[in-house]
Amino acid sequence: MENFKIKGPYWILYFPTDACNYKCKHCYLENIPENGEMNYNEAIKIFSDSRLLKDTRIGISGGEPFLKKDIVEILSGLSNLGYKLEMTTNGSFPEKIKEFLERSNTKKIDIAISIDGLKDSNDMIRAKGGFDKAIRTLKIIKEIGINRLQVNVVVQKLNIDYLDEIKDYFSSLDVNLAFIPLQNTNNIKVFYTEEEIEKMINYIHDRIDIKYIISKGKFKITDCHSGQTTCFIDPTGKVFTCMTGQRYFFPRKNYFMGDLRKFNYNFDTLWASKQADIARKNVKGCEGCYNGCEIRREKEWHGLDDNVDWENISEDGRLINEE
Repeated sequence: MENFKIKGPYWILYFPTDACNYKCKHCYLENIPENGEMNYNEAIKIFSDSRLLKDTRIGISGGEPFLKKDIVEILSGLSNLGYKLEMTTNGSFPEKIKEFLERSNTKKIDIAISIDGLKDSNDMIRAKGGFDKAIRTLKIIKEIGINRLQVNVVVQKLNIDYLDEIKDYFSSLDVNLAFIPLQNTNNIKVFYTEEEIEKMINYIHDRIDIKYIISKGKFKITDCHSGQTTCFIDPTGKVFTCMTGQRYFFPRKNYFMGDLRKFNYNFDTLWASKQADIARKNVKGCEGCYNGCEIRREKEWHGLDDNVDWENISEDGRLINEE
């Protein structure tokens, strides 16, 4: 048995729901809720019964997680099992987030709030009234206190002229801030003009993102480790090697590892199954991608930053990991 199967994943991305109350201008996800989302008992059973997942970090995203009716119970339940939670939210449900934090171990919770500008630009990109709700959520989180709070800003035409104002505003609130470039899918290509690159380059602090921007979206990772050190659990309990192949590729990739309901919620058995191995092999034929979840895995556990040819940062060659 491979070592990664004995250890299990270091990080799991779990979407409690695909539903979202916003329709952000830059978002490619369909955000259509699936029938049969897992409930509290199902989600907790997966993570409480597993030997392989005891040290795993859980990423929570969607959709907007806090749209789900029993999300406070699910998230506080996972937190009180001892898991570290790393969450992304649009911040539109401040009272639910407050209740969740009051019932959880806040020392092991990271939250990123997606806010794409100051009031006018954010509400134009995301939803009317979204900025005020997100700032209320931010202030609640700061008052309660968590391990790490961050604001994520997706840089695009509607906010690229206001990056300095955005930076100053969130600096005044003493909040970590990350400017994130738009990302390609296999059939939707976005890139920045030379003028836009000039405007944004000094605000991007991740070296990999800088290479991606300068290559105008051509830089991507291939031969990655999805399904080995990370995986994706969808709202119905189906497990895939990665979120990108299942949500950002059209048609969707065949990276299906198994259905937790059919495995009686036993993640360990699914992880070592024949179908999981087939999915891992299928990943080897992927044309590559550039998505935050996948980039993070390759950087944190597989030396991505060290493998980049920084001498040729403007080149658009594909990165092949050699581990």
